[in-house]
Amino acid sequence: MKGRGKTARASGPRPRLVAAGILALACAAAWLPSFPGTTGRATRVWRGYETLLLGPDAARAGRLARLVREMGPGVVSELTSPVSFWDFTGVDHVPVAGLDARIDPSDPRHDRVMDDLAGYFRAPAGRGAPWTVVYLPARRAPVFDYVRVAGILGAGAGAWRLLEFDPVEAIAALAGLAAFAMFLAGASPRGGRLTRAAAGASAAALWIPFVLGGGLARLALSLLMLFTWFRAADVVIALHGWDARVARDARGPLAAFAASTGAGLVLLVPAGGFAAGALSAFAGPAAASVLLLVALGLYWGRARRPRAPRRTRFTPVPIVKPAASAGPGPVGALLALAALTVAAVIPLARTVPVPTPIALLGVRDYSWQALATLDRSARSPRLPDLGDLVTHEAFQETIAFGRPWGLPRPGEHVAVRGFLVDPSDGTVVAVERRVKVFDDAWLASCLQGAPRGSIEALLVAQGRAVAVGLRGSARPLARELPVAVIVIALFLVSMARTPQAARAGLRPVLLMKGMLLRLNGAARRNQIQ
Repeated sequence: MKGRGKTARASGPRPRLVAAGILALACAAAWLPSFPGTTGRATRVWRGYETLLLGPDAARAGRLARLVREMGPGVVSELTSPVSFWDFTGVDHVPVAGLDARIDPSDPRHDRVMDDLAGYFRAPAGRGAPWTVVYLPARRAPVFDYVRVAGILGAGAGAWRLLEFDPVEAIAALAGLAAFAMFLAGASPRGGRLTRAAAGASAAALWIPFVLGGGLARLALSLLMLFTWFRAADVVIALHGWDARVARDARGPLAAFAASTGAGLVLLVPAGGFAAGALSAFAGPAAASVLLLVALGLYWGRARRPRAPRRTRFTPVPIVKPAASAGPGPVGALLALAALTVAAVIPLARTVPVPTPIALLGVRDYSWQALATLDRSARSPRLPDLGDLVTHEAFQETIAFGRPWGLPRPGEHVAVRGFLVDPSDGTVVAVERRVKVFDDAWLASCLQGAPRGSIEALLVAQGRAVAVGLRGSARPLARELPVAVIVIALFLVSMARTPQAARAGLRPVLLMKGMLLRLNGAARRNQIQ
């Protein structure tokens, strides 16, 4: 184009080496939150635990014991969760799997909690045999646990399922992310589409660990962040480097990317699952995307050569220029909608009713009042909750003293009456001796003393007292669906507000503001290019 001087690449390989280093740092920032030991993992059903379903073949005694042993301590299963009972000399414990072999169901010590406790480890499977449920501690990204379980049990189709990572759902989500990135790369009217395709593929790869976490909300936010990132990257790619013009033209796209990042962090609070792992998993690729922009600018960085001013009779003035803020267009919005629809349909088609925590209004802790609220809100059918387990513990500890079944009251005590002979005169005196006091210290010992791998530990990890019932595994879709709706609405608004000329890649600009009559002069026509 006229009026632009020749440019040359900066001498030496240093800018490219620095760009390669920044790119490596971006990859580390994107993938680091997925590795163990960084932050708490985000889960779909149980806070701090991933739900694993085993078919009849995978749940055989030998294979289940191997799975529990090799997945490390803290796995909650019917082989590890102990049940307390009175054995006439004290309180003993036995795993849930061996409870019926130890205590006959007609035994008075076999209370209602023992009858229903096995429901935590069973999930209906339609006409077939029920699934066996195992709860794995969420120490790493679900994809790593999936690979590890596959190494232990094999990768047989239908033999087992990990609710936090469904390979069919993951493949569909990654395909939608890649297709959207390639569409953004090919939809630009400027040249260098191969370069844009490479940049778009790199940006999409940074969001892979976030999308592999599963869920409709994660895919929707990845599509939004990819779109806003590409608007800023398109300016850098087109101008090949950093200069004043890049700083001016990329200001708006960078502001949109920053706004999308803030909105994504806010939306992940209710929709991203439990724990802060969802926020760190989102912040990692977002920071990596910024680093990728810097790497692109350094890789294509150019240094301007000094040039002598050229004498021209008339200085050319462009009246059109490429649009840097084009919307996704109808095809892009439909592509995003199709990807989100597929990601929503797959969990609905593969749903399984599993034991699920149910939060109750007004319950925020594990106090006596919270347990009493659970006891009053008993709904049938439901599995034993923390209040039932506390009642069971109190019953087994005091069954020898005749205390009936029931949730203890704060400060309640159990006393036995005895008789002593006064040695001075030989009279018999009745005395009362306390054998158990249900105070705050006793309740804290029940909660904090829950052994690893127990149902009590599973319930305490939820952060508050919750009821438990069988719910579909696609239930988290209800809290993730609003995020997808918001993203699609933003795409439609961006498409509607983009002028038709901008969608075509050109945005008309006036030649001389306030002096339109000068365009009609014959001597000025050669200024138009």
